[in-house]
Amino acid sequence: MENRFGIKDLITVTLLVLVLVSVWLAMKQYDRQFDVVKSVNEKIGQQTRDLSEIRRMLERGGGVTTVIPATAPASDGGTAAPDPFARIKAARAMPGFSEGDWCIDAFGANVAKITPLVTVDAYGGTIQGLVLESLAMRDPNTLEWLPLLAESWKIDDNEKAWQAYVDRRIVVPLTRGEVEGEADCPKPDVADKRSKYITDRLKEGRRISDIVHEKDCPAATVITFKLRRGVVYSDGFPLTARDFVFTFNLINNPKIDASRDRQGIVNVRSITANGDYDVVFTYNEPYFESFGLAAGFSPLAEHFYGKYPPEEFNKTPGLLLGTGPYQMESPIDWTPGKLLQLIRNPRYWGTAPAFDRIIYREVNNDVARMTMFRNREIDFFAAMPEQYVELRKDPAITARANSYEFERITSGYGFVAWNEKRGGKPTPFADKRVRLAMTMMINRQRLLDEILLGFAIPATGPFNRLSPQSDPSVQPWPYDVQKAMAILKEAGFFDRDGDGTIDAPDGKPFRFKLLFPSGTSFWERVSLMLKDSFAKAGIVMELEPLEWSVFDERVKARDYDALCMAWGGGIETDIRQMFHSSQIADRADNFISYVNPELDKLIDQARRTVDESKRMPLWKRCQQLLHEDQPYTFLYSRKSLIFLDNRIQNVQRVKLGINDRDEWFVPRAQQMRKD
Repeated sequence: MENRFGIKDLITVTLLVLVLVSVWLAMKQYDRQFDVVKSVNEKIGQQTRDLSEIRRMLERGGGVTTVIPATAPASDGGTAAPDPFARIKAARAMPGFSEGDWCIDAFGANVAKITPLVTVDAYGGTIQGLVLESLAMRDPNTLEWLPLLAESWKIDDNEKAWQAYVDRRIVVPLTRGEVEGEADCPKPDVADKRSKYITDRLKEGRRISDIVHEKDCPAATVITFKLRRGVVYSDGFPLTARDFVFTFNLINNPKIDASRDRQGIVNVRSITANGDYDVVFTYNEPYFESFGLAAGFSPLAEHFYGKYPPEEFNKTPGLLLGTGPYQMESPIDWTPGKLLQLIRNPRYWGTAPAFDRIIYREVNNDVARMTMFRNREIDFFAAMPEQYVELRKDPAITARANSYEFERITSGYGFVAWNEKRGGKPTPFADKRVRLAMTMMINRQRLLDEILLGFAIPATGPFNRLSPQSDPSVQPWPYDVQKAMAILKEAGFFDRDGDGTIDAPDGKPFRFKLLFPSGTSFWERVSLMLKDSFAKAGIVMELEPLEWSVFDERVKARDYDALCMAWGGGIETDIRQMFHSSQIADRADNFISYVNPELDKLIDQARRTVDESKRMPLWKRCQQLLHEDQPYTFLYSRKSLIFLDNRIQNVQRVKLGINDRDEWFVPRAQQMRKD
């Protein structure tokens, strides 16, 4: 067949291709120009906001920034307010100080969300801590509160008037009509339950939790914070008192997945704005942590977060904007799997930290993280005990890294949690005899010696042994398999057919699954040890490792038998979050459905007791009840084992562990990474 494709056709096709390429290049150029114009408009908008804020400050007779030098006298002629940046300024005055370099760390799990309130793990909280700020902060050595977003505060203690009102109301007996009108009172169609509820409530009388919500009940405490002027978010918008009100309302919105934060502010009656710069916290009842709760409150910018309806807010993983020293490169674009990278906030109102960037890599495997530290791909490494021992013996590591080993009051504890209700039905672990027997089958000393290599101590409850909350008379339950089996038999669990396997009261083998976070050899080794311990007693335990986000969802849904994990600690730990029966609903953190009315009352009483000398005996009694009930098997409190690249200077031991990385720096000659 004759080929009819000639030179004219070739020229035509070539011209057509050139036209199409030209059109494509023009479109790409237009896109780039659009992005540039968009970026320029955003910068112009930000600069306009900056200039507007400067103009407002000048009109008020103030300067652009109101940070008071540590040695300056206060405006009233008295002593100057403590400087929250004194330690960073001291670092900047050290020989060799230089800005620059990056600090790279690694998380042991994938991060699902960094959006405040709906964050599901501690890693997201770590990122937020670099971007968001609170009204005040603790000095890492003295533990005293230092003003941060607030420049001052006033505390009005109204406990006497509050107590007088409560005492008057408690002695007034309840009427049947009042009880029948309560929201919790069963409907008439369940007569037996309704009758019992009414009888019990009439005997019980008025509850403080009901009285404090009466409109005539005086506030127990009122704390007024005066905000610093000149503080702006990283997008240039000014911080105002209205942002605190917005955040309070957002947390209390039942459509927001913020059950943990909601329980944290349960005692707060209101947060109000008195003008642009006064924030007022009002408390329903006395609370031992009333100041700490308010001081640690981080505002969310209404102009930014207010644009998102609840459903979108809950689902969007990367909404993060604040006033802090670092910012995300984009406050809206992060999604799971993207690099977690923070850059210095150029609008930061305080004394800036040294690092240009802080980066967190997500590395699920313990061995992989150690390899990355060996290769200098990360600067900070929180080691497992066997890794700590191994690296301490490696001269290549000891020559270029410093190691830190310490016990701290905030170190928390590891535990096995026994789920008492699954699918609305009681589990074998609803019987506290079963839980106690399971605890006594676990050789915790073996765990401390063989897995934790002695870098931990036995936990006897939720309070760290360094805390005044802890009762030293509470000792760990002994490892005693024979006694444990006798306790199980008393509860109806024993080998009925002689096959070596313990049977439940219904005759079926006693079998359960243990949930634990995957990707860490530590929890896998702990789980295998537990499986071996229970197998010796004739109990079949299956392992169920899950990636963290899936693990967390199963826990919130109460869809598991038992689990292994750890809680962090605090200077004084409020255990309402984990063990109060009110925290079973709303996917909150009593995920074992544990109920002990006596413990509930003790927790409520301890939280209301401001006098520390009277509060500590209440916490000790709480520990005793938890020891008796064993809703968790409390396993250990672990020491911190840390390696840090020694090019990083000014790393100090402080009361809470090691000082904050805002105080660290790398001398110019030793810097490895640059923007």
